[in-house]
Amino acid sequence: MKKILFFFLIFLSISNAWADNQQSQKLSQKLPPNFGRVAFGDSGTITYFVKRPKQSPKAIIFSMQGSNGCLYGKSGRVRSEEILISNKRLPNKHPSIIIKWVRALSESGFLVVVPNCPDVRHKSTSEEYAVAIRRIIHSVHESYKLPVFFAGESRGTIRIVNVASRFGSEIRGIVLLSTLTRYTREATVFDLPYKKISSSVLMIIHKRDGCVGSESLSLLKSFSKDLVLVKDKVIKVVEGGQESFEENRAALCGSESHHGMMGIHEEVISLVTRWVQERLN
Repeated sequence: MKKILFFFLIFLSISNAWADNQQSQKLSQKLPPNFGRVAFGDSGTITYFVKRPKQSPKAIIFSMQGSNGCLYGKSGRVRSEEILISNKRLPNKHPSIIIKWVRALSESGFLVVVPNCPDVRHKSTSEEYAVAIRRIIHSVHESYKLPVFFAGESRGTIRIVNVASRFGSEIRGIVLLSTLTRYTREATVFDLPYKKISSSVLMIIHKRDGCVGSESLSLLKSFSKDLVLVKDKVIKVVEGGQESFEENRAALCGSESHHGMMGIHEEVISLVTRWVQERLN
């Protein structure tokens, strides 16, 4: 038994050393000027993309992807972080509004930061995740001393609420699209210390959202009511756009649906841009 324990401890020590080495190598890797990387926990990293406006930026907007948070997919030309970085840009044909609005927000004068998913197993509700995103905030702040906003959809709203509930004093405002108020694959916004949020909050829900995780306006109103520290909060109900092509859960909760604001991207982008701008005046 002692021998088994001895060899297990040796194996654990070697594994930890290998993980530390992998993390150090990735953090020292030279990246294109529009990418950055910070440590995630003891062994992982998070890479992030930065879109800078042509003029001096007004504010920083963190754009938080839904689904698993990755900026690449299982299909298409961009299937890994390595390909994403080698392309030196975000995927052109990604259907998500979170990817598509990056250029529009930049053209409106905002510096846009888009974090990728961590390269190790994690939970978007964990303090470890929030701490890593805070490292990105501080990294960007070294060059730009500007107000910080977060905007995201679907499972991205969980990540935003996680960060805002722990480090709200560093965030001017958050925008939640298709907020997950019912359990899906990971959690809901109610599973976080959301009552600690103090930033301004804009919540956008589609009148015909068919995703079980975000379709309830009454639950969204309940979430808003519980934000007792937030003086500036509003719920906007939008209509129109494109229905999902299928009636299954994956389609109803995907980017190409009312849940993903498909067909009304320009309207939603305009709404978000105006709301952020008003909080800078």
